[in-house]
Amino acid sequence: MDRSEELLQLVLEYTNLSDETDKLHNRDSLSGYDNSELNCLDAIGRLEQPNVTALAGEMRMTKGAISKILRKLADKGAVEPYQLGSNRQKIFYRLTDAGQELFDAHRERHRGWEERELLFFRSLSEEELSGAIRFFNDYNTDLRARLGKE
Repeated sequence: MDRSEELLQLVLEYTNLSDETDKLHNRDSLSGYDNSELNCLDAIGRLEQPNVTALAGEMRMTKGAISKILRKLADKGAVEPYQLGSNRQKIFYRLTDAGQELFDAHRERHRGWEERELLFFRSLSEEELSGAIRFFNDYNTDLRARLGKE
């Protein structure tokens, strides 16, 4: 196995271990919601007057994908559409009480994840951090470019 294949195997192992770790820290209140749904709830909770266009930009997804997620969230009772005054063309979304509980639980889980990961990252030397940052910047740039082509 060459070094590139070794790195690919390590990326795969990281992905699997990260998923397993996330499952350990998932709260029962978040079960039944996938990551896209939870991230959409998070964006709705943070944005002023979130609509499909704003959510698509925030989440870097298509408007069609956001619309599908919003339908699922509305069916689950987590969000509801609303309109401003007499403007019947623009539809915005807000969290229901159940959606707010999910938003809060998701924020808490995210804070916990950040704290756990930072414990490890803060143990790295400046040289190790610089190399890792350079690698992920380059890797993410390549992934974004590939997504733009597909």
